[in-house]
Amino acid sequence: MLMRKLSALLLGLILLAPAFGLALGNGDVQDDGNTFVQDYTFHVRLFENGDANITITTTWLAPKSEIRNLVEKYLNYTNGSLSEAIEIYKQNQLQSIQRGLESMGVKIENASIRVFNFDSGDNITMVFNAIGRGVSKYYSHGNFWEVLVDPTRGFSTAFPDTGYPFGIRMHSKFIVDLPTNATLLSYPTGYRKTYNQSSFEVVPDIEGNTVIVESKINLEPYLSNEGYQWLFGDYKGFSITYQTPYKGNETYTKRIMREHVTVEVLKNGTTILTMRDEYVEPMGEILMKKLQILQYGKQKFEQQLLKYHAQMFAQMGAVVEGAGINIKNLNTTDPLVVEARYILSNYTKLVNGTYVLTLNPTMGLKDMVYLRTGSEFNYSFSAEIKLPKGWKFVSYPNSTTRNVHGNTFVMNVKPEGNRLIINATTFLFYGASEEDVNSLLGEVGSVEVKFKKGRSGICGPAFLVGLAIVPLLLRRRR
Repeated sequence: MLMRKLSALLLGLILLAPAFGLALGNGDVQDDGNTFVQDYTFHVRLFENGDANITITTTWLAPKSEIRNLVEKYLNYTNGSLSEAIEIYKQNQLQSIQRGLESMGVKIENASIRVFNFDSGDNITMVFNAIGRGVSKYYSHGNFWEVLVDPTRGFSTAFPDTGYPFGIRMHSKFIVDLPTNATLLSYPTGYRKTYNQSSFEVVPDIEGNTVIVESKINLEPYLSNEGYQWLFGDYKGFSITYQTPYKGNETYTKRIMREHVTVEVLKNGTTILTMRDEYVEPMGEILMKKLQILQYGKQKFEQQLLKYHAQMFAQMGAVVEGAGINIKNLNTTDPLVVEARYILSNYTKLVNGTYVLTLNPTMGLKDMVYLRTGSEFNYSFSAEIKLPKGWKFVSYPNSTTRNVHGNTFVMNVKPEGNRLIINATTFLFYGASEEDVNSLLGEVGSVEVKFKKGRSGICGPAFLVGLAIVPLLLRRRR
């Protein structure tokens, strides 16, 4: 059973190798029968328009018993025909690599693949070649080009909870030939971390107009989730940027969203929370979401949302006494609207005589950006907090305007007696870096409103704690 699981996992590593993937130094390989060993080189020769000639050379070196098992599996499938087995293997590899590249926005043309040593039982070597459209992306806001590599082999964003039951040794080499007249701006720096018997190391080099990034990954069997996090969790060296006299074309989506929140605190400790989210752009994507909701069933979808948010409130110690969700404009080209209303008990909480409400006027944008924004974002947030008569606000955020390299956050805060009005807008350019977004929104992603009960107020223990308002639908990492 263990060997069958090992075979499946090894096959998955081979077929799902990321486009900017793996590599291990060639040479003598000590085969202990329980370590996946692969040599991988990813070489791109960039043209001035961002397209490139792509060559991927990979050699699976060990375990040799699993190499032989794989060959035997293909031969059994083709009734012993070696030529047919090789052809099927080639097509599987070709489709896997193309899917990986296309998932990163690279269009593949004239793809070909060659396989060597398939019947040797010693190793399997594969050479993939193609023209890739859009390998390097141009960002007019900053006037630079960027090509991505991944020395972590995908382990920075996804790794098993309990580790693989076998060791992994990879030595990746990424070779990026920059266009003529290019000026190199940035590239991954040296990096090394160890955890028990496991290690991850990155070594960069510059040779004329060529950037070379090598990584060595050595993972022990059953490496823990903590180990993966320690080795790869903080790594950020995925980007090579440069400038050329050539200005490229940009193709990206504009995302527009509006969110309005009303929080009404009652004297008996009950909280009435009302939310309205409007998804305005991109219309094509929103129309697709509407169709999916209609196919799933509007009422059924609303019930699933209610169930999800009831679980969310329960985790915060609140009880939903009443709730309703209404999704609007499903059969029109108007913005998709999600309205929700909750009556919550045991949600308000008194902390040292003061009630605290936490809001997210950035609508979670900071946590949606990984490496760089893939869209232009224009988000609007408004909130109205209503207190019982006689209650008073103790503190609330100041109005502020922030600007980081043209990306902006503006928040206006206005008290009106027992009401507090907050309006905020966030604008992020296409291509804004994760660092710029963190600098812009890091200090305003969570703001607190504090208030106290007046002398005339009559209620038991009451508090309002930690509601981070987030859009209810369509939110995902970009």
